[in-house]
Amino acid sequence: MLAAAILAAALLARAADNDYGHKAPAPSGADARSSAAQRQETLSELWQRRILPPDSSRWQPEDIALLERLRRAEAADAVRMLRRRLHGLKDLAVEYRPVGGTVTEWRLTKEGFTRYLFLRSQDALDYFDGKDIPAKTAFQLTDLDGKKLFDKSGLLTEAGEAVYDRAQDGLEARWKLPSGEIGGSRRRPPEAGKNP
Repeated sequence: MLAAAILAAALLARAADNDYGHKAPAPSGADARSSAAQRQETLSELWQRRILPPDSSRWQPEDIALLERLRRAEAADAVRMLRRRLHGLKDLAVEYRPVGGTVTEWRLTKEGFTRYLFLRSQDALDYFDGKDIPAKTAFQLTDLDGKKLFDKSGLLTEAGEAVYDRAQDGLEARWKLPSGEIGGSRRRPPEAGKNP
């Protein structure tokens, strides 16, 4: 009995080494430096965008998810929209010059994203109002997978942004009303002389 326990412990120890004694290769020096540089770059961006306080050196998965959402908002011209509608970017975006770059870019801060999302949410509510869906009902809309389009504070969720983006791009967008009825927009016909 004791011999069986010792044998089982030895087998478990060997299995922990990956394939009975064969350890996974350690990252090369270049890979380790690249990984460390990438981590530092991500950390710097999280600080710059004010997602993390400057004294924090660790992030959570939700911080990275927010970072990705800020980047998508920038790609959708959030900075230009804020500048146009608010006549300035104070505390909403920061200047950034990529390493080796010659052109300065703007990066949304967390505050800028919140303001952008508020304005987009108001636009989305106006859109749904134009579809005879009052705000009280719009806050209860879901996508076809059952994901809410607006959060508890009245801001568009990622699912809500996806539905609203499709509608704004002239694509078919579908949503579910609280009654379970499916609503949606129709795809705009292509302009004369253009291919679909």
